[in-house]
Amino acid sequence: MTARETIVVSGAVRAARNEEVSLCNERTRQIGDKLADESRRAVETAVAAANAEKPTPEVQAEINALCKRSASCRDREEMP
Repeated sequence: MTARETIVVSGAVRAARNEEVSLCNERTRQIGDKLADESRRAVETAVAAANAEKPTPEVQAEINALCKRSASCRDREEMP
């Protein structure tokens, strides 16, 4: 291969590589955007679920009443 051909081939290889790098970067950006959107939705769902939960009662009578309704507490029969 002559020096001129080597330069031309080298330029063509560099151009093809740059194009593939550009395509890869675009795919990486799309995947990152998709993951960020899915993560945001998952966090919003988790926050909504957590906000929908009732707080744990602080009064002992309420805890006892809650325990009486729970099958696992009744099975253990360890209510205070």
